[in-house]
Amino acid sequence: MALEWSKRRQNNVERVDVQLPTELRRLVGYRAQELITKSRRYVRHHALLNVEKWSLIPTDITDKIINIIYAEFNLPPDSHVRGDLISSLRRHYNIWRFHLHANYYLKWNNDGQRRANCPKDIDPEQWNWLISYWGSARFKRISEINKQNRSKQKIKSHVGTKSIARTIYEMREAPQKEDGLPIYIRLWEKTCKGKHNELQDDTSEELYKKLLEFHEAQIRENGEDKLTPEEAYTIILGHHSGYILGMGPGPRTSERGHTNIQHLE
Repeated sequence: MALEWSKRRQNNVERVDVQLPTELRRLVGYRAQELITKSRRYVRHHALLNVEKWSLIPTDITDKIINIIYAEFNLPPDSHVRGDLISSLRRHYNIWRFHLHANYYLKWNNDGQRRANCPKDIDPEQWNWLISYWGSARFKRISEINKQNRSKQKIKSHVGTKSIARTIYEMREAPQKEDGLPIYIRLWEKTCKGKHNELQDDTSEELYKKLLEFHEAQIRENGEDKLTPEEAYTIILGHHSGYILGMGPGPRTSERGHTNIQHLE
């Protein structure tokens, strides 16, 4: 793999331009999916599975993956880009492990069957390590905590595999719709409505009404509503540890710790 990218550099193969805006902190634009797909492949090819979590993977491996990406893709020079790329790689890694656990580990009733049915693209030694870890008391305790945390989520999202940041970017680039609704309301509709075009829970419905009332107030007081999703969601939904609620992983607020912002309980 390293030789392949070395040849690319020597042959001056044109790198693909990909956008990673400061305000969205996620890959967006026409060629974003190409990088997302390839980076998922790079993670599966290079990352180790015999560690508890992504942060314990040796830095020389993460550096190798990042260098491969930079050899093929032309990314912005901003200081946040490398960290955001690593966050993206971590998400790919976690999803990979989740699918291995759900589709291969849980499929069998005992460890003997699991070891005899190692996935074809996984190193047997690393697979055996995963089997032992997933059967440990530590992993079961962490899984239970995560399960409890998920049960506390009041808003059901229907974003699918595309990030909310990419949806925002595409909405900004598309022509303004005739209804005149701002992006933050159309985004809420797109991410919280199910296949029957209905909001799926009481919390989503309540917050949707607040967003509509907020929009109407902006029109009455200012004659227009030019607030971004980041601004509107920070005011109406609040934020948690610097992340804007309703925006998914990526977009962040600089208003850490403000007490005048309404928070979801």
